[in-house]
Amino acid sequence: MVDPPAFIKKRKDMDKGIQAYLRLNSLAMKLVKPRGILFSASCSMHLSKEKMLMMLQKAALRSKKTLQILMQNHPGQDHPLHPLLSEMDYLKGFVMEVH
Repeated sequence: MVDPPAFIKKRKDMDKGIQAYLRLNSLAMKLVKPRGILFSASCSMHLSKEKMLMMLQKAALRSKKTLQILMQNHPGQDHPLHPLLSEMDYLKGFVMEVH
């Protein structure tokens, strides 16, 4: 399980934060046995689900692994979303099988 604090608190921290997520997830993927399960989460408001998925793919390449996304997690009912405030959709996670 990879569930760090928000690495991207401001837009200006995007590149540095993505690199931190990339390093952490690459290290985690190296520790997972083949066909093992890894959960990776982010609470960084400025990191979109799409950018997180791209980062996870880069982490897999870096660690010489392949991923199969089993589940994409979203905020629970205790975190209601407003349709006009996309920044409220900041909790995200992926359950992956690592090969």
